[in-house]
Parts: sequence; C-alpha cells; structure tokens
Amino acid sequence: MSMMNVSFPPRTEKKVLTKRMSKNMFFKLFEKTNRKNKFNVTNFDNKWLVVRNYFIAISLAIFIIYIKMQVDPLLGKSTPFLLLFSAIILSGWLGGLGPGIVATLVTGAGDLLFFLPPFGQTSTNSAAFFQLIVFILEGALMSLLLDMRRRLELVLKERLTHQAIITELGQYALLTSSLSALFKKTTQLLIETFHLTHCAIWQYIPEKNILLLQSGTGWDKKDIGKIKIIIDESSQEGLLFSGKEAFFTKNDFLQQNGIVSSMSVIIPGVSNPFGVLSIYKTKKQSLRQVNKYFLQNISHVLATAINKSFSEKALRESQMRFQKLFDSNIIGLTIANEDGILDANDTFLKLIGYRRSELKKLHWQNITPSEYEEADQLAIAELKKKGSCSPFEKEYICKDGSRVPILIGAIRLDKSKQQWICFILDITKQKELEKRKDDFISIASHELKTPVTSLK
Repeated sequence: MSMMNVSFPPRTEKKVLTKRMSKNMFFKLFEKTNRKNKFNVTNFDNKWLVVRNYFIAISLAIFIIYIKMQVDPLLGKSTPFLLLFSAIILSGWLGGLGPGIVATLVTGAGDLLFFLPPFGQTSTNSAAFFQLIVFILEGALMSLLLDMRRRLELVLKERLTHQAIITELGQYALLTSSLSALFKKTTQLLIETFHLTHCAIWQYIPEKNILLLQSGTGWDKKDIGKIKIIIDESSQEGLLFSGKEAFFTKNDFLQQNGIVSSMSVIIPGVSNPFGVLSIYKTKKQSLRQVNKYFLQNISHVLATAINKSFSEKALRESQMRFQKLFDSNIIGLTIANEDGILDANDTFLKLIGYRRSELKKLHWQNITPSEYEEADQLAIAELKKKGSCSPFEKEYICKDGSRVPILIGAIRLDKSKQQWICFILDITKQKELEKRKDDFISIASHELKTPVTSLK
C-alpha cells in the first residue's frame, strides 16, 4: 500500500518555538522573576501590611525628630523643618497616602512641641505657625503625589505580571498538544498568582444544559470529570451565559468545599461557548485584585488552543479518512499540480502500467493525447476559479502505447500551492458496452432494411 504525500499547511515545530522563546528577553526576565516570586501580586486587603506601613511611618517620624534634636545644637541655630521632609518622603514612598499624612502630622506635632517658639513668647510666633501650616500642606501634597506614583507602579507591575503569565501560557499552548495539560497549567498559574484555594475549568454540554468539571486545582481528584452543575437563570453561570451581571451563588458542590466567593468568565467557542473559567476562595476576601479583563484574556488563550486542538483533530481525522480512501484502490487517485503528478495510488498505476518509481519523471500531459489538451486547460481554469472541476471524459496513453478511456474529476487541495486531487474512473467496460450497443443497433437496422428491399 502506498503512503499519500499530501502537502497540508505545516505545523510549527517545537524546536523552532523553543528557540524563539529563548530569544524573547521580556519572557526570560519575567520567567526568572516569577520562578523566584511565584507571581506574588500585592494584596491591598492585607491588614498586617497596612499596620506595618503606619508603624514604619510613625517610627520614621519619631526617629527624624530625634536626629533633628541632636543636629540643631551642632548647627547653633533653630531650623524648624530641617530633615522633617525626609520622614514624609520615605513614609509616602513605602506606604502611600495614609502613612505619608501620618508622618506629616507626627513631624508637625514634634516641630510644634520641640522646635517652634511657644505660643505668645515671640513676635515671630505667627510667622512660625504659618510656616507650620504650609509645611503640613506641602507634606500632604507630597504624600498624595507619592501615593499616585506608588499606585501607578503597582498597576504597571500587575499588568506586566499579567502579560508575563499570558505570554507563558500562550507559548505553553503552542508547545503542548494536550488540552488537559494546558488546563492544569492554567489553574495552577492562577492559584499561585492570586493565592486562591480553588480554580476550575467547566465544559459546557449544550444538549443537557450543564457544566462538567473538566479540570481544576484544589478539588478532590475523584470529582474531576464527574461533577456537573445544572445551569439555571438564578445561578452565577446562568447569569453569565445570559450576559447579565453575575454574582456569587452557592450550590451543593461549592458548599461542600467551603467556597464563599468566586469570579467567572466564559471561555468562547465556535458555535457555543466551550465553558467557564472560575476562581474561588474559601475565605471572605475580596477578589477585586483579580482583574476580570485579565481572566478574559486567559479564557481567550484557552479558546484559541481549544479551537486549534479541535481543528487539528478534525484535520487528522480527515487525513485518515482520505488515506483509507486513497489506499482502498476503489478508484484511481492522484495528487497533482501543473508541474506533474506528485503521488498516485495503486489503481491509477495499474491503469496506465507505470511503476511508482517512474512517477517523478511522469507528467500528466505526456500521457494525455493532444486532442484532449484543450479539455485539460479548461478543467485547470475551472479548478483555479471554483476549487473544483466538473467530471469529463478523456483518454490516457498507457506505457505500452495503448489508450484507456477514463472519467476524471478534480478538487483543489491547497490554494497556496495550487495542488489538486484527481478522481479517475476506468470506463473501458462502459465504452465496450456502448460499442456493442451501437453494433447491435447497426446490425438490427441492417437486417430490418434487407427484407423491405427484397420485396421491392
């Protein structure tokens, strides 16, 4: 049996992709950082971090006041606001607006207690207090600007982290052909990134209007592939599918696992959504640090990989079906282009009497009688225009010089390479039957005419 040599669009080789990844400096930088930090995104809800920032602000303010008390005697003059801005700058840079304001108030109070002249003692008292008010306003403005800068840095860091995750996931999707491995990688990345307890990928079954737990992290292994959720109008999934504002709703499965908050996005599909990507927490903590648009980008990466996998599966199945037809030798089949015959099955080779090794030197024009050249050119023009040509009769010249009548039709296989598949049917027997039929009619007509002539 011959193996068909069909030129389908080539699949990207893993070695080429790996080489491209190694050249991607952005990816390498974040891959190194993420291995070390596990994509640790700042959590605004961490109360201990807030307490720490305020404690640092107060400590810095007190320390700077103490340093100022030691420096002023050495300078020999009173400098009410010397060094105090350093405490405000450090507190605002580390903790943002709140700690910066606290440092401003503490340093202002220290300045009032230890460095400014007591109220009513000097004529410069009013000017000094005016300077204190200006100092507090400047400190507040400085804290606000530092807080804005800090928040912008956090947003930028978050976006870069999200971009690094999407880049890693996208490249992993190109390197793996296993959807289950990709799903597992996705859920693990989300768990590590946002310190979640559970993550799930649900597959939508439209015939039953249910979601099947296809993959996930944090669940009992026996639940994967078995747990089903019925979609109704009041459920979070039902609201999500209807395009409405989706809020967390409990079901028996989530209650059993202690889930108290979640966020979900749809994984797009071709005709129907493939399913839902969901993240969960077992503690009453906000998921606001999780950017919904980031989750949607993740879902689009999954959707692209899923569609690619389904397309490749359909292509493989199509190739297998055609290979079976090609090797079945029911009719003659060839893969050809304008330059010649690229491949053929045994039926075609037997029909024209050539060996497979002779195909490279064989051109379909060389085995076509000249009277059929115009019909061939019309068929090629129709192929290029419509992608197929209507079956027509012609003859092939066999290796021994004899002619064989055929019925041939073709469809375009690859538009970019202008290749086509030809279906060739030997119609020798039909032609013989037609000849016998014509001979019989001719003889019968002659015999019928002879008595009539004799009577005359």
